[in-house]
Amino acid sequence: GISHCKRHIAGVHNNVAQCTGSQEKPLPPYVKHQCLEFINVVKASRIKKEMHDAAVGHEDPYEEEGSEDEDVELEKEDVGVSLGTAKGKGI
Repeated sequence: GISHCKRHIAGVHNNVAQCTGSQEKPLPPYVKHQCLEFINVVKASRIKKEMHDAAVGHEDPYEEEGSEDEDVELEKEDVGVSLGTAKGKGI
């Protein structure tokens, strides 16, 4: 897509050939610079988001405020399925 094209123009990715323009219309340096800036902004934004997600991800999602050291009682639930060796027969 568009990112592939910008990498081609900026010449920054291994699997994309660097754009050199043509003899009639060489690639203006400012175009390459703009694409490179865009790629760097997107990369910085992605890194910032990943760092934020990692910081949020280290919190315990099951821990509620004020619930430290509380004991929780679990109720035994009858689900009506045998886990014996009947292999599904008679269920």
